[in-house]
Amino acid sequence: MRVSTSSTPPQRSEEFIGRFIADRRNDYYLATKMGRSQTGVPEGRHWSRQAMVDSLDASLARFGTDYVDVLQLHGPTVEEAETYDVLGSLQRIKTSGKARFIGVSAVLPHLDTFVDWNVFDTFQIVYSALEPEHEEAISKAVALGAGTIIRGGSVKGAPLREAGRGNEFPVVRNRWVRSALHELLGDVDIVQTLFRYALGHPSAHTFINRTQDLSHLKANIEAVESGPLDADLQAAIRERVIETVNAES
Repeated sequence: MRVSTSSTPPQRSEEFIGRFIADRRNDYYLATKMGRSQTGVPEGRHWSRQAMVDSLDASLARFGTDYVDVLQLHGPTVEEAETYDVLGSLQRIKTSGKARFIGVSAVLPHLDTFVDWNVFDTFQIVYSALEPEHEEAISKAVALGAGTIIRGGSVKGAPLREAGRGNEFPVVRNRWVRSALHELLGDVDIVQTLFRYALGHPSAHTFINRTQDLSHLKANIEAVESGPLDADLQAAIRERVIETVNAES
């Protein structure tokens, strides 16, 4: 069983985990993130060594445990990571026993540099049929021995709604419309099909697919059980999307 606290707000998720499954600590792998700036926090302050330790200690208290399996940095830039020696802080935390493995959630161009450093155990990476930019980074991370945690595999529901949360949603929605994937896919379950596309990346190890709807959770499980798409359909989707992405530049 994998447990991640990527939902909003993360503190609430941590409280739920601590309340309901802290007494079964050996039954699951526990992952969380730290470091994302909060409103009113001075720039860079959340990456200081003391801030990182305090953040983790607060999370552990909510979890009702004394360690996490995977501790991930939440979206630092390369400059921030270097300026505040976040790797040094992570290594100290790891040595203390409060985290078994360290990782980072990042996007281009910072992701490529973090992969090249070859120091992280895991990478949390955005990837979907409509967000192919990180394809090569995923493969490279795995080739260097890291694990990959894919988020956004079901394309944020963009095919089913015209507006959504996050700055990236308009980009994804626009790609859906311009690539005319609806013509290619016909009457299939769109979200399940595009999630299965993400499953087809040979270096995608595990997925975060957030939902508060049990029917959506059931559909996600059915998609995983169905496995990756037929290779020809996978290639046809990719061809249309890559053409659309290239036209943006």
